[in-house]
Amino acid sequence: MLHATALAALEPPRFAIHGTRGNYVKTGLDVQEDQLKADLRPGNPEFGRNSPGLLREVDGDHDLCQEFATRDGAFYRALAASVLEGKPFPVTSQDAIDVMTIIDIAIRSNAEGRRLDFAPL
Repeated sequence: MLHATALAALEPPRFAIHGTRGNYVKTGLDVQEDQLKADLRPGNPEFGRNSPGLLREVDGDHDLCQEFATRDGAFYRALAASVLEGKPFPVTSQDAIDVMTIIDIAIRSNAEGRRLDFAPL
């Protein structure tokens, strides 16, 4: 979905996940890059703390809408631990392969108009 406006009362979602029984909507960018620019470092407990998104679950008579915590960003903290302490790099080559596979499946699924299952390589 593509959307653009210069006049909006609310910030548009950064991403939205929609399902048959609910959705999750998140606004704003990941905070880590701006925090690094502001000299907040991965060792600070406030580093990577993101605002919550909005979760809505609908199932029969059950209709729940609430804030839902967004997982705190830990990439730069893990990257620092990898460089400084020799801990494992936070993204594995298998992670990268899985992301590329998911993107390929999404493109094929859209082109074929059907659901395709994910199978890791």
